[in-house]
Formats: sequence, structure tokens, C-alpha cells
Amino acid sequence: MDRHSDQQPRDLNTNPQPGNSRYVRHSTDPLLGQQMGSYRLIRPLGSGGGAVIYLGEHTLVPATHAAIKIPKEKFNPKEIQHFCDEASTLFLMIHPHITRVLDFGVEGVTPYLVLDYAPRGTLRESHPRGQRVPLEDIISYVNQIASALQYAHDQRIIHRDIKPENLLLGRSGEVLLTDFGIAIRAHSTISQSEQHIGGTVTYMAPEQCIGKACPASDQYALGILVYEWLCGQPPFQGDTSLEVAMQHGMKTPPLLHTLLPEVFPAVEQVVHRALAKTPEERFPTVQAFAEALEWAALEEASLSASPPLAAPSVSSQEPVPVAPAPAQQQAPKRRSLWNSTYWLRLGVSMLVTGVVAILLAGTATLSPGLIIGGLLMGLGILVVWVSTRFA
Repeated sequence: MDRHSDQQPRDLNTNPQPGNSRYVRHSTDPLLGQQMGSYRLIRPLGSGGGAVIYLGEHTLVPATHAAIKIPKEKFNPKEIQHFCDEASTLFLMIHPHITRVLDFGVEGVTPYLVLDYAPRGTLRESHPRGQRVPLEDIISYVNQIASALQYAHDQRIIHRDIKPENLLLGRSGEVLLTDFGIAIRAHSTISQSEQHIGGTVTYMAPEQCIGKACPASDQYALGILVYEWLCGQPPFQGDTSLEVAMQHGMKTPPLLHTLLPEVFPAVEQVVHRALAKTPEERFPTVQAFAEALEWAALEEASLSASPPLAAPSVSSQEPVPVAPAPAQQQAPKRRSLWNSTYWLRLGVSMLVTGVVAILLAGTATLSPGLIIGGLLMGLGILVVWVSTRFA
């Protein structure tokens, strides 16, 4: 693990004051007190990954510190030249979320890299293993990390070792991506044929496990990191590196909601797409992954923010508006006999029958047909008037 934090390793007996160039040491480290470029090595900050990180103090500007990275192994002239070529590439990488390379060089036969000092430690120290991270913090971290990775990918550089230990917190709390020690050039000859397998197996994409890393491999590692931050554990674990690597290549990650029931479905879908087995199934860029994750979180949050309709709390001190009581419904009126259309039809029928009877009776005086027709017509008129008047 390479880190540029101000946390002192427990097994080292060094002066804990970073600005004090007068120190008493019992360590056998021959580099302590040596000068690398414009910096004097004060104490180790961390070790791992083939290099040691020292806290360095500027010899001409007291209390000005930097992180000095020195390889553990001795380099031959060809390796030193390769180191300088890679360092010159990193020196030109300027991004607000990438640790700045301030200088590099060779002191005697020892190459060194001078990096900006991040005194607030790593994200692993801020969020120890097993600790869940709030979604809003995860979104902030991912946006910053993806921005740095997209910049590197645009420079055709693949990081290959995304993990909490390589994510520092700057002086203002910003996330800084560091340790491009095993980074490679994308689409180069070495990336296609001579690529050595490097990285941390917990976060290695299936193609990286077989030495075929690509920009989407960094996206996969960031997806593993988001998964771990959400539920407190990475999707794949095992007793050996080989066991974990085989799970990356063959096993489907456990669904997030089985470990974190409250996870947003849209967020889970985005994370699992970033963890697809083949690069083509993932998002087209790491920036697209970060944007999709943020949109999923915002969409789900907006849906869950709409409060359900509920009765007002009785304990509220403010008066609760009361809707006017609806008018009391009266019992349905008993249907009147005159409301029936039966009588109206009957009256019309009697009227029509009476008219027909009169027409058939002709002009005969007081004939039975004339009398009956007149009575029917009169009675029909009366029934029609009464039924329409009181209906």
C-alpha cells in the first residue's frame, strides 16, 4: 500500500513532528536524513507496492513538505531511463483530482518521485473495512475519481490499481487519485502482448486478471469500490488471490439488495452494469458510469421524497385546517305514484284511442263510438295533465 498521509506506521520509531529536521532515530533505514533533490527525507509515511513513501522537507523553504516516492529495488541504467520516461509522463498530468508530480530525478543510483503531500490520509483510513458509506458521499467520491480517471484515459493511461488506499484526501477534503506506479499506456504494444498482471485482486476486472487490462478495467474497479462502500464488503472474497480472481471471471456478484435491502433499484442496476464480465457490457466510459450513478440516485431520491398522504399529527401546535362537513344526505324520497311514466303513457294511449273512436264514429249524433271516444279523449287529457303536473 502506497500512501502519502501523515499517519505514522506503528513499527517505525521516528520523530512524529513532520516539520522538525532535528530528529533522533533508531531506525536502520539508510535513507532517513538523505537529500533527494530539494527535499530531505524526514520519516517514512508508508510502504508497499515496490516503493517506500517518505515525508520530505524542502531544504530552502522550511515547513514545506512533499511525499517522496523511492523504489525499493535497485535499478539498472535501463530501468532508470524507463523510470524517468514514465515520470515525465506523470509530470505532465495536471488535474485537480490527481496527485501532482512536483519533481523527479535520480540521486546517485536512486530514482525518486516528488509528489504533492496530502496530510489527511486515504479513503481507507476515513472508511475502514466493513464500514458503509452514505450514498451522497459515494456520489461525491465517484464523480471526483471518475473525472481523474477519464482524464487519464484520454491521455491513453490506464491506472490498474483503483482502491481506497490509492485515494487520498487533499487539504480541502478533495479526493486525489495517486499511485500510477503500475499504470500502462492503453493500446500500446505492451498493453496487448507483454502486459504483466498487476493490481489488487479484490478490485481487478476479469480481463485484467489475465493480463489484458483496458480503460473499462478501471471502471470495473470503481464499481467494486462503490459496491463495497454501499454494503460494507466487496462482492468477491476468498482465502487466496487465485480464488478471488476466479470469482471475478466466473461468478455473478451477489445482488446488492440481498445485502442492503434499502438500496435504490436504479442504483443497484447501474453498479451491476459496471461489474459486467466483459468490457463491452459496461458503460462506454468511466465518466458515463459516474453520471448514470448520480442520475439514478437523484431520480430515486426525488421519488422517495414525495410524502405519502397521511392524517395530520394531533400533536402539531398549529391548527389543522378542517374541511367543511359534507351536507347530510337525506334519505331517498319515496317514489310517488305520479312519478311513474306508466300513467303518462296510459293517458296518451287513452287520448289517442278516443280520437280514433271519434273519427270512426263519423257525424252520428250520440252514437256509442262518439260517446266512448269523447270520454276516452277527455280522460286521457286529464291523466296526461295530472302526471306531468305532479311528476
